[in-house]
Amino acid sequence: MDVPLKGFSPSGMRERLLPFHSRPVVAPSVGEKPFSMVPPRLANASYVSPQIRFGREKLSSVHLFEESLIEDGAIKSLQDFQHLLMNALEAGNSVVAPTPTSSGKTLIAEYAVWDVLKNPNNENVLKDRVFYTTPRKALSNEKYEEFVQRYGAENVGLMTGDLTINRDAPVVVMTTEILRNAFYDQAENGDLLNNLKYFVLDECHFIDEPYRGMVWEETIMNAPKGVQQIHLSATMNNADEYTKWINSLGGPQAELAPKVERPVPLTKMMMTLDNPPRLVPIFNENGQVSREFEKAFTSSLNKTPSPMNPVQLVKKMFHSEKLPAIFFKFSRRGCTQLAERLAGYKGFARQNKPKAQSEVQPVETRSESQENQDQPFLTTAEEQEKIREITASFIKQYPWLIHSHLLTEQNDLNMETDEPMGPSDNMLTRGVAPHHGGMLPAERKLVETLLKKGLLKAVFATDTLAAGMNVPARTVMLTQFERGNERISHSDLTQMTGRAGRLNMYNRGYAIVPHPKEAMNKQEFLDFMRADSNSVSSRIEVNPRFVLQTLSRLKSDDEVKAYLGKSFLVHQLNGKIEGRHAEPAIKKQLKTEALTEVFNRFQDLKKAMFETGFLTETGKPTQLGHMAKNLFNEHELVLAEALDSELFLDLEPSELAGLMTLFVTQLQEDNNGHKNQFVNLPNGGKDSIRSMATSLQKAESLVSDKLGMARETMDSAYYSVVQGWCEGSDWVQDIMNNPTHEAGNILDVMRRTANLLRQIAELPNLTQAEQGNLGLASPVLISDEMRKKAREASELLLRDEVLEQITPKPIEL
Repeated sequence: MDVPLKGFSPSGMRERLLPFHSRPVVAPSVGEKPFSMVPPRLANASYVSPQIRFGREKLSSVHLFEESLIEDGAIKSLQDFQHLLMNALEAGNSVVAPTPTSSGKTLIAEYAVWDVLKNPNNENVLKDRVFYTTPRKALSNEKYEEFVQRYGAENVGLMTGDLTINRDAPVVVMTTEILRNAFYDQAENGDLLNNLKYFVLDECHFIDEPYRGMVWEETIMNAPKGVQQIHLSATMNNADEYTKWINSLGGPQAELAPKVERPVPLTKMMMTLDNPPRLVPIFNENGQVSREFEKAFTSSLNKTPSPMNPVQLVKKMFHSEKLPAIFFKFSRRGCTQLAERLAGYKGFARQNKPKAQSEVQPVETRSESQENQDQPFLTTAEEQEKIREITASFIKQYPWLIHSHLLTEQNDLNMETDEPMGPSDNMLTRGVAPHHGGMLPAERKLVETLLKKGLLKAVFATDTLAAGMNVPARTVMLTQFERGNERISHSDLTQMTGRAGRLNMYNRGYAIVPHPKEAMNKQEFLDFMRADSNSVSSRIEVNPRFVLQTLSRLKSDDEVKAYLGKSFLVHQLNGKIEGRHAEPAIKKQLKTEALTEVFNRFQDLKKAMFETGFLTETGKPTQLGHMAKNLFNEHELVLAEALDSELFLDLEPSELAGLMTLFVTQLQEDNNGHKNQFVNLPNGGKDSIRSMATSLQKAESLVSDKLGMARETMDSAYYSVVQGWCEGSDWVQDIMNNPTHEAGNILDVMRRTANLLRQIAELPNLTQAEQGNLGLASPVLISDEMRKKAREASELLLRDEVLEQITPKPIEL
């Protein structure tokens, strides 16, 4: 048998997959032999599933996988929990792995990928497939690039809504929404789901997300019965309850991983309110509250917090070997401002002060010769040269990056006056950067690449950098406990601090938080810092699309009630009832009442949707209903009405694209926290379009009132910039330097608008049975002219620099 795959990079395996037992990372030499999916001495053997002759032993698929990694130097051995879960997969079961960052849970999914790719040259073997889902398009793109480099482009596909690449590949990376949508109508998506053996829900704790969690819940509820599931998460406190729910649904039974300790020690510290601030350990090596913390917490209560001084703080970390560091701040503008101020400072190695006795001594310290080096910035001359080389590679791929704010020459500051002293290189070469959603994807990718390589020393980021991104640092600091008006959760804290420390890079991680002042008393603060994660809860919502999708598949009220009974919501309600001290008969009655309450909400919405024309009297989707259920959008009912009445038929494609931004953007709060209705209507263009935008917004309010549910108010703030792009506006002048909107926001709106236009262009016509049930003369939902116009508008959006950034492509460094 030929070597089956292009294979893994050995250094990448050591760094990423099994850090517990990794050998030291050694960069592969030029021309190094690719990592084979089977040990070299088995490369010419015939594979016999499930066991294979290996010398005098018979090895299972798991052992074969393990041997391939051992022979290539990636690991010494699998860990117990990895053996347990891989054996469960080989036996045909599902698995749940709620284990810490860097513990090696990703290797469970890698085993599934290996399993479906192990017989690529045997035409007689049924081609199994695996779908790997992530909660964000950026994560899907990152995973796709990793898999392409490891397994070869012919074996990997991508589906994100914006983009579809090689959808029939044995390994397909996708956003969770794509898989949910495919599971909703399995008959229609039979070609996509054919031979699906596994699907992976990476970051499965997103089931607890307030607005998107039901995507994960519906995916699990509608999963084909024979498909094995792999659930991965670093933050789930009630994984046993979650696993029991999965096992109640009748598919392959799930094996839950035992508790696994964090592989890299994490020192949790508090920044005091002293001037300058001190960093004190919250807990000692035995897990007890430290004396330093007790004193510092009490003494800081009477002190007034000062505005964050990034220079003062980073200088302290610089001299105590706690860099690189990620500073999380929930303000895009704040991230940029802090990065700019720090980047302006020159003189890190010149002003060395003795360390306070109360400050924790680092694991590693600088030698005297190192401290006396003339290093004005956070980076050395050698690191600056590497940063320039990598940046040049990005500019070669994205020439317009030369205009990025990241590459603007940075003024040095006189720290006594905060006055600029003259330009000298950019913030990246000085080892500093912001990272947030207002930046363009290529800019964020450049920052992430430099951070992964340890070249950036201080990154100021919103929590988008914490959601599963492979961007380790030595230290993570939270600059605040509140996001908006709400305190962050234990899971948020775990996600962010999970970036701190990484085997083979940083042998200890540091998690620093500010003194909570009035936000929490001492005991609340200690409880918050001890907790690992939150318990996840059902976020399922009985909304119009849920009703339409359910009634298009199920025939009777009893079937609907049984389907609702499969939800995590009802499972959790039943669990609470079961925990009460009551007679079995009473518990049974309470469970019946809990399900009935959910069912009644479904029936109320069903009635309202009949009255608004989306359901027939018998509870089946009408022509309008069929249109709405295939539009995955917050405003699907109003959009279906508009399409049905051919409201958009006279618009030019560029005007249609601009108007569609109403359906993908929401009104932002003003400075007082209020949302004003019907603002930001387009100032240019036809009066008819302005009138149309106003009518659509009013229609959405009326629909919300009729359904008795709050719906987000539309916003037309991006109409002009999107229409302008479709008509040929300039990327640098009109997008990167837009005076009203951040470039990253504009690109995100363009992507979502193009996705919605694609959905319109591809709306499926009624089946023959559906046409007959509704008594319609034609199965056509919308005209060919409308489909063509939507397709043209999407193509105008996804051009040039926009298309460049939504198409994953590894940078040649």
